[in-house]
Amino acid sequence: MTPFDQAWALLKMPIVPHSLRQTNRGEDDEQELYEALFDDPVTGERHKMTGSYKPQYRPKTLHGIGSLDPMLEVAHDEIDSRAVFTHEPFYEGSKNMRARGVETHPDYRRRGYATALYDMATAILGKYGIRIVPSTQQSGMGEKFWASKTLDEGDSAWPKRYDL
Repeated sequence: MTPFDQAWALLKMPIVPHSLRQTNRGEDDEQELYEALFDDPVTGERHKMTGSYKPQYRPKTLHGIGSLDPMLEVAHDEIDSRAVFTHEPFYEGSKNMRARGVETHPDYRRRGYATALYDMATAILGKYGIRIVPSTQQSGMGEKFWASKTLDEGDSAWPKRYDL
């Protein structure tokens, strides 16, 4: 990434710098809760984002209960925009996670909401050495989304923001 690309990327990032914080460990002490602030570039409104990280999540499988595996859900609380990140089944135990579903209400698309979800998720998971990589089962919109991002040369993981 050139210095200009880095500066341009920072200007387009609507998460308020240094606003990401862990709020508590959750009621059952099996999850970590996070929040951050997001500035909508069109309306100028500030929205709260939330995250719930479950390091010992146990997904259900066809044969009952699956193995322990981390899961992270991040969302913009005031609009319908959210993403869930897990390991794909055949990558269990790896240090990479992939989106299992990313959705932003059509009225709020192309404003940075999905990018902010990935940025927040990358910051939370980065504490554990976990990276976000493209899903092997992307929609056409997902492929375009990833193709529009400037990734570090030779790396397919979502770039980490150091100002969150």
